Amino acid sequence: MAAALPPVQGDLQGQKVVVIGGSAGIGHASAARAYAAGADLALAARGAERLEKAAKDLMAAGGRPVAYEVVDMRDRAMVASYLGRQAPFDHLLLPGAGVYRTTYADLDEEKARLSVDAKFWGQFWSAYDARAHMPRGGSITFYSGVANRRPVPGYVIGAVIDGALDGCTRALAYEFAAEKIRVNTISPGVVASSFVDRITPEVKKELFDGYARKVPVGRVGESDDCAQAAMYLMTTSFVTGQVLRVDGGAESVP
Repeated sequence: MAAALPPVQGDLQGQKVVVIGGSAGIGHASAARAYAAGADLALAARGAERLEKAAKDLMAAGGRPVAYEVVDMRDRAMVASYLGRQAPFDHLLLPGAGVYRTTYADLDEEKARLSVDAKFWGQFWSAYDARAHMPRGGSITFYSGVANRRPVPGYVIGAVIDGALDGCTRALAYEFAAEKIRVNTISPGVVASSFVDRITPEVKKELFDGYARKVPVGRVGESDDCAQAAMYLMTTSFVTGQVLRVDGGAESVP
């Protein structure tokens, strides 16, 4: 039995949303919110099997078609070609890349570069190559993270990438202003998504318990918290150049 769609938040009827990294976690939750709001949805991700399941689950729940295609964010030419085939589209969400986790002392240069290529350059060039395919009034949403503001052990490369994404958000909002395309970033805290399932249960429990004790809301985030933020950024036309921190109030803690 297919999972139900989330509650409708906002109205994306008659608009097309492309999500690169929409097969799981925050990306899939964001895609589900857009689809529930009536968007014409296109999903892309690296893993074919998980991508197909994600798309078919949405179609089973909503009864409308969902386009899906395997795309690797690290391959700029592949992404640019994909965006051209999806044109025109109104909104582009870019949650789709994981980051190499390691201690600073054990950094591996090749793996670190691959993480930067996927999560920073992948999002940066996707936005650049999307611009020609988007009508005025559209939006692009990057996904960064809390690590550049609140260091996370073993996540130094993630912190570097998050800082770069946050830093370019305002500059790109200015660059895209002539086309009336808004650019924003969602910066999550610790979120109970498929990404953290890669770590051991013991480390995961310690991370979640520690974060929940620390932040004012008293819990870790859920993927749908970020999805609701994505809907806000897509549907609020007076917001651009902003880094929206969906972190449970982590920065309000001394």
